[in-house]
Amino acid sequence: EAYGKPIRVSSGYRCPHLNALVGGSSSSQHKQGLAADLIVPDMELLMAVIRKLGGFDQLIDERPKGRGRWVHVSIAPEGGKPRGKVMRYDGRHYVIIG
Repeated sequence: EAYGKPIRVSSGYRCPHLNALVGGSSSSQHKQGLAADLIVPDMELLMAVIRKLGGFDQLIDERPKGRGRWVHVSIAPEGGKPRGKVMRYDGRHYVIIG
């Protein structure tokens, strides 16, 4: 609602098999149902809205070369404290940007 435009969820919960097929991390929050990958026309605006709302564990501007672009957002497990970690990923390296 705060973004005000449609948001496409390209990935949410992943079983371990699917996570391995897509090259996901063995510790992926997707496997616990705690993460989603989002695609929107204005990634910067979505990142800004999520940062302003807070309460997230990780917010990653994913830009792997040749594979498109999406925003990964996750929450902490129940009872856990959200880290509020903001990063950019180029397909090889994560850079903390906030």
